[in-house]
Amino acid sequence: MMNPEHRAMFRFLISGLILLIVLAGWGFWSRFGTKPPQTLRQLQQSSLLRQLRPPAASLDRAASPLVPLYLDRRFDDIVRAASSKSSNDAVTAKLLPLEEILIGNSLALLGRWRDAEVYYEMVSPGPYRADARADLSLAFSALKDPNRGIEAAVEALEADQKRGDLAAQAGDLGTLGTFAFVLGDFAKAMGAHKAALNLAMEAGDPWREAMERTSLGNFLYIQHHFDSALDYQRGALRLYQSSGDPIGEAHALTSLGLIHKEKGNREDALRFFAEAQELYRRIGDREEESRTWINLALIQQDREDYDAALRAARTALTIEEHGSGPLGVAVALGTVGTIQKSAGDYPGAIKTFEEALDLFKKAGAEQQIHGVEIEIKSLKDRVSASSTAPH
Repeated sequence: MMNPEHRAMFRFLISGLILLIVLAGWGFWSRFGTKPPQTLRQLQQSSLLRQLRPPAASLDRAASPLVPLYLDRRFDDIVRAASSKSSNDAVTAKLLPLEEILIGNSLALLGRWRDAEVYYEMVSPGPYRADARADLSLAFSALKDPNRGIEAAVEALEADQKRGDLAAQAGDLGTLGTFAFVLGDFAKAMGAHKAALNLAMEAGDPWREAMERTSLGNFLYIQHHFDSALDYQRGALRLYQSSGDPIGEAHALTSLGLIHKEKGNREDALRFFAEAQELYRRIGDREEESRTWINLALIQQDREDYDAALRAARTALTIEEHGSGPLGVAVALGTVGTIQKSAGDYPGAIKTFEEALDLFKKAGAEQQIHGVEIEIKSLKDRVSASSTAPH
């Protein structure tokens, strides 16, 4: 069984390494059977809008009736207008390439990536083709189709190189780096993200620079190059703050906490996790807040402050109990049980792990089931040995 510490760390790093960090929140709130809070939803859309092309700042309101709707973030209205237009005859249903992209982007911003793919594929060769292929590569990232995503990103990159658009090239290379990581090619991933970072700096795009620093910092963390990882994440944090991106800022704070924890700097780790937790709470990202409470709990466990550790873990548990699925609750319970075990409360740990086991079974998490069963048996053997030992 992957212990709660490694599980929380791995889940965070994967969400941070994937280019579309905005998507992480949507999955959690769909688990809760509701939409994310309005503030979080707006922040997520802002993050995704920074990645989708063409850039909003380049759009002319007079170019299409859809542009003002897009700039005003009336994405539902754009989708309705597209649906209405497609129901007319073939002549009046003809869309401009820019309109096809804006409809695709609106669908993506509403979480409908499969539908967005259709509109991106409609864009014919011409001035908007590179933008459409870049957006299509993001769609394939969301749809977990790296091979088709690479094909679309390479086409976009070649076109962007011909027209000398440095910021667009940085985005294309960042996407390709993410796909390389997903496919297990660390060398290509590092090379692509380093090239993307250099282009973002040359283009004067601080937010893209922050994204690339985040990715590179996470790669270096995985490879245990902690000092270099710290430098990248510190730079990312400053850039997210200056760019007004609290989601990116919170991710950078969490990364800094993880790195300091690995370096043995517990107080620094505690400080960064606490800042991240408060920021996630303010923006309403309950999934990341829960993970951060688990990180805080594990730091307090390392400090042997078991009361504080249990309070933090149970706060994460309370958050997860409002979800609709058993897996998150089981992971939080596993954290509570681990702390109880470290504190010497073996009977309490057994009871907690048994609750977690039932939930892992409901979730069909075979690997975790086996690990928890081994943990319970080990603890019961300890209790039994302790009760029969001579005093």
